Amino acid sequence: IVCLTVDSPAAVLRLGEALLQAGLFVAAVRPPTVPTSRLRITVMATHECSQLEQLATGIKNAIVSY
Repeated sequence: IVCLTVDSPAAVLRLGEALLQAGLFVAAVRPPTVPTSRLRITVMATHECSQLEQLATGIKNAIVSY
């Protein structure tokens, strides 16, 4: 599991929704579940390189549009 810290609960929800719209399930986790808002990304050995590239592109696009 890889976590990317985000500055606010509202922002993490917007980023999570943008990633979902891009076909990526990245959990948007907020307090009080965790101390700081974060995107929780689960990477597995069964993911293919193309899927990891899709994830990287999705995160980049979500952040740029944020």
